[in-house]
Amino acid sequence: MCSLWQPISEYASKLITLNDFKSKPLDGLCIGIITETVGDGVDPDVSSAIMSAASHLEGLGAKITKVICMFANDISPHPGDKYVLN
Repeated sequence: MCSLWQPISEYASKLITLNDFKSKPLDGLCIGIITETVGDGVDPDVSSAIMSAASHLEGLGAKITKVICMFANDISPHPGDKYVLN
């Protein structure tokens, strides 16, 4: 299991909306989205959440670029497997 199962506190009301910014605080920041994290084999809700977050960051001035990680599919998230990254 990769997640901790516990209640999540309500946080959305504390987030700042794009309309509250008079400037682009992330202007000039380049953020890479690994294509393998939003493509085939990824839960559609996960892909949607990643792209939604990317869109929000773009609205704050960041440049979003899709990148390819050639070995992304070879990395296992399970401890004890051969390709775990620490």
